[in-house]
Amino acid sequence: MNKMGNSKTVYRTILRPLLIVVLVEIVLMTGSYWILGINDQLDKNARDILIQQTENRRSYLQNEMIQKWSNLSTISQTINERTQQLIDQDVISLQTLDSSSKASAPLLNEISKELISTLYSKEATGIFVILNTHDLRENKDNKPGIYIRNNDPNTFFVKEYGDLLMEKAPVEVVRSLNISTDTHWESTFDLSTEENTLLYKPFEKAYHDKIKMEVKEYGYWNEKSYHLKNDDNSAISYSMPLILPDGTVYGVVGVELLTSYLENLMPIDELKNDNQGSYVLSVETNDQHNSLVVSSASVKRKQLKKFYLTEDNDKNNFVFLNGKEYYAAVQNLNIYNSNGPFSKHQWQLVSLVERNQLYTFSNHIFYLQISMIVLVGIVSLIGIFYVSRKISGPISRLSKEVDNSRLVKEIPELHATGIQEIDQFSSAITALSQEVLETSTKFLNIMNMASIDIGGFEIKKESKNVYVTDNFFLLLGIDKVTLPLSYEQFEELFKEVERDYQVEIENENERIYCIKKYVGLRYVRLKMRKEADREIGIAEDITTNYLERQRIEHERDFDVLTGLYNRFSFQRHMDYLFEHSEQLKIAALVMIDLDNLKKINDAFGHDWGDNYIHQCGKCFQENVPEKTICARVSGDEFYLFLYGYDSQEEIRQRLISMTSIMQHRTVLLPNGNKMNLSASIGISWYPQNSVYFDFLKKYADFAMYQVKKSTKGNLAEFDKALYEDEKLNRQMRLEFHQLIEKEQLAYHFQPILSAKNGEIIAYEALMRSQLATLKNPEMILKIAREENKLEDVERICIFKSTETFDQLRKNKLVKEDALLFINSIASVSLNDEDRTRFHHCFSHIQSQIVVEVTEEENMSEEALVRKRETEGFSGMFALDDYGSGYNTEINLLNLNPKYIKIDLTIVRDIDKDFDKQQLVSNIVEYAHQREAYIIAEGIETKEELLKVLELGVDYLQGYYLSYPQSNPQEVFDESIQTIKNYWKKR
Repeated sequence: MNKMGNSKTVYRTILRPLLIVVLVEIVLMTGSYWILGINDQLDKNARDILIQQTENRRSYLQNEMIQKWSNLSTISQTINERTQQLIDQDVISLQTLDSSSKASAPLLNEISKELISTLYSKEATGIFVILNTHDLRENKDNKPGIYIRNNDPNTFFVKEYGDLLMEKAPVEVVRSLNISTDTHWESTFDLSTEENTLLYKPFEKAYHDKIKMEVKEYGYWNEKSYHLKNDDNSAISYSMPLILPDGTVYGVVGVELLTSYLENLMPIDELKNDNQGSYVLSVETNDQHNSLVVSSASVKRKQLKKFYLTEDNDKNNFVFLNGKEYYAAVQNLNIYNSNGPFSKHQWQLVSLVERNQLYTFSNHIFYLQISMIVLVGIVSLIGIFYVSRKISGPISRLSKEVDNSRLVKEIPELHATGIQEIDQFSSAITALSQEVLETSTKFLNIMNMASIDIGGFEIKKESKNVYVTDNFFLLLGIDKVTLPLSYEQFEELFKEVERDYQVEIENENERIYCIKKYVGLRYVRLKMRKEADREIGIAEDITTNYLERQRIEHERDFDVLTGLYNRFSFQRHMDYLFEHSEQLKIAALVMIDLDNLKKINDAFGHDWGDNYIHQCGKCFQENVPEKTICARVSGDEFYLFLYGYDSQEEIRQRLISMTSIMQHRTVLLPNGNKMNLSASIGISWYPQNSVYFDFLKKYADFAMYQVKKSTKGNLAEFDKALYEDEKLNRQMRLEFHQLIEKEQLAYHFQPILSAKNGEIIAYEALMRSQLATLKNPEMILKIAREENKLEDVERICIFKSTETFDQLRKNKLVKEDALLFINSIASVSLNDEDRTRFHHCFSHIQSQIVVEVTEEENMSEEALVRKRETEGFSGMFALDDYGSGYNTEINLLNLNPKYIKIDLTIVRDIDKDFDKQQLVSNIVEYAHQREAYIIAEGIETKEELLKVLELGVDYLQGYYLSYPQSNPQEVFDESIQTIKNYWKKR
């Protein structure tokens, strides 16, 4: 029959209405987006989030400024009490308190420890006290005081005060505290510089206000950052006046905050704008001028112009900076009381985010919406053309005929629809039905002939008809099943399979059965699929594949040699336990390293070494308690994790018991000897040492290696203090190698004066390290000896000090004809290449160089000879620290120095000690007989200076005369006058 004769297309029939529908959908999607105002709402959400984050950060900063940094009542009261006591005892006088460092030193010494304690407790970067009892408008001379800085308040330093630097303080205070002075240290505050801001406003307000309100109301936060004189560090401060009970204002006390420290307290990553935002801390003064205090990240202070913002934070709160538009979220910090003298100074925290960055998400949504509308239009058009060609009314009639044909066992005969496409489709169905019938017959024959055990079933939901292959239930362990089966019989048999055999559910539609009947163990996978009108299932024997998978999984998770967990499986268990930490309670990570394994491997081979490892692993497996995860993580390393205990002592006793058992077990060696099992064990505790597994592992490893380095075979717990010492030592050694590699040494120069007239005749070059931790020259030399790097230190010191001094000579900063004393290591010398290079570079000043050798127990004669034979060497040696070392007289004879430097321990308090005076008198007599000169170093008082002059020394050096500086300063007038007065009286 020709079904194609009267056929026609339905394409044009449905194309037009579908196009209209798509057009309406696009219009509705576009209109709804604009009507709902999604973009504006997203923009508002972005602004609100930024405002809320700024408010949170404002609350934190305000709390820190009010509750911590500006709460100085306790230290202020302490200082006032100590001041009054000293006044009552006539130790100090208010009339002269601010006249000189000497007049203020007793008070500053008395309060220094409390200041340092307050500095640590406030976690500020500095603390200061400035003393003044006069009107600053009439007296702007330098003021005495103390200024101590801690560059990193969050870092703990092992050495007392090792993290502090003295910025301002009298000499007497510096000596008593033993705190390192900074490179720009000065004894007084220079009020002609920015340092005036620390004192002026709070002092003048209280001084002229006649104390009309509480002292804390005169507390003042600097509105602009400042720099100490000659210091590059920028900072702000809070200071409040010091007032005695009788109303006398005699200075201020305050804390410093480095701007770099403040920037760390305003992390830009919390703004969640890909680190493109900035925080700005500013002050709005009475004239509506915003003074910038500190800013962070992408917008730097030097880029900001003046801008005026309010706390309204509406959508129009935008500012233009350097050609870019930024949104500013502003929050006021209420750090002053409303009736205080500085209440008009409004502090603000401003978060700035570039407009495009702030609205990134809303812009992304906008472009995504446009893309979706375009995509929907394209897809819809494609769908229209497709559906127009494939869908028509006659399809439903054809569907009914196909559906009715299921009740007939013959190939269906479909009637023509009169539509060309559908008639082609019906003809294809007829041909396909014939092919399916033939294919099904072939497939059944193939399944019957195949060697693979496979069976299946089909259940039609509406009719409850069940089709089951002959071997389906036999695969599942049930024989003697009579087919066909009703739906109820099938359900009953299936429940019996579920009940009798182990089931492993892979997913909702797949499960595995373990069949233990007939021929041994067998695994069968059942896959099921539910369709609209039927349910189909296929059963397959997967025994071989399943057992292979189990073997692979076991090898993945367990160590082959010991049967314990391997590293990856142990880590997986740890990840799970630490994610569910409620079950850990008290826990311990135990790291075990086997002793003697290398010895066995070298002596008897790796097979016997593997046997030793196996015996140790067996011992651990048999003797660890419950709730213990045991693993071998490398060749001779094991991990144990014991958890769920109520106390450390329970775990400790179990580990001691396990260790004791292990130590009594032996392995038989090929030579007939027996060797006891032995291991070095380190323990870290959860949660005492850490709540993080990675840290526990690091700590247990540290404890274990401490055992390996001391007494193998023992058990040790993690020692935090020892760990920090080791960490500090490692850091210093890393910095030492950095020092050697980059030659990070600088030099300060201290004048050496003539005892006759006080003129400068020489300078001593003093080493200064530029590193964060390794600053002490003695520690540098100690590590250099241990690392066998003394020659490198000698080379760097000699070249660096000479080069620096030569540059000072060229810049007219030192006397051109002055000698240079260079410290040299007595046991080493420059190699031939360096000696030649030194002569080439510095031959013009070699005649002025004095090689200063410190007394050592083992002074190298060979090194001294090489120093003497250096081309161009002046031949002048100086013996440093005379009287403090070993073999003093022998060193003096071997060196034959032109200059002998009396050690400062002998010069200290020499005016009070007859024995020291006799010792110096003897060496002066000895030196003068041999045309040598005596230098008294470490002179710190007028009395010491007068005594060494009396004893006949030739040259003078010490803090009383001048301090070491990178640019040497003039000698103190007071010391020069003392020398001149002494010789006048003679």
